[in-house]
Amino acid sequence: MEAYPGRGTFVTDGTSYSMRQSLDRMFKVGQAEGSGFLAEVREILEPEIAALAATRVDDEDLASMREQIAVMDSARKDPDSFIEADLDFHLALAEAAANPLILSLIDSIVGLLREQRMGIFRWKGARSAGSITTRGFWRPSSTAIRWERETQ
Repeated sequence: MEAYPGRGTFVTDGTSYSMRQSLDRMFKVGQAEGSGFLAEVREILEPEIAALAATRVDDEDLASMREQIAVMDSARKDPDSFIEADLDFHLALAEAAANPLILSLIDSIVGLLREQRMGIFRWKGARSAGSITTRGFWRPSSTAIRWERETQ
């Protein structure tokens, strides 16, 4: 079982936890390059996850993604809430892909993403949550998924 503040307690099989621990260690060892490596992994995984999710999404997944987008829209001045909703959006997207390995992979980097994004908001030039964190990824992904689903 794993507890996440503000999100709940979840029963896990331990796979994501083990991967998360290993990735956290690797990230901290190579801290200088870690953010760049994490960005590369996201650039590779996220578009493909969104494309797969677009063909498998159901109403519940879509509702979850819409809910997270609404929270992000209303939390632009609250980095903690914005970041949690953004991470929940990416987890919902991974769930919509209906592939447990993808969900485990994304779940295993959520902690790293949270740390990276909080670091961005501590950066002196960050003005609001939406200006830097997502670069507008979630809205086009959600729109594309909805369009794909409606045309099937």
